[in-house]
Amino acid sequence: MLLGAAILTARTAVTFVTGSTFLYFAQPTLGTALVALVFLATAVTRRPLVEKLAKDFCPLDPAVLARPAVRRFFLQISVLWGGVLLANASLVLWPLLTTSLKAFVLSARRRAGP
Repeated sequence: MLLGAAILTARTAVTFVTGSTFLYFAQPTLGTALVALVFLATAVTRRPLVEKLAKDFCPLDPAVLARPAVRRFFLQISVLWGGVLLANASLVLWPLLTTSLKAFVLSARRRAGP
């Protein structure tokens, strides 16, 4: 909760300093795109971030991690996550860039529900 509050405070501060409400809405989308690129970069370098995250949550035997099928799985899931996050960022950034800010906020509100 503290991290969320800190992030919202930073977003708001950037908005006040720059005077751009566009940046308030663009920051989370750009953050999502950055995380996507990290997932893709770690897959390209053959050191998938997903594998490191999996090790943090579940102790995995080194013999299991050495299997080619497991290595391939972690590489493929890193590419999948990177692709999905990049698609998500693109699909949010596109209306933000092509519509008015008011229309963007209203469409986001409509998607979120009551």
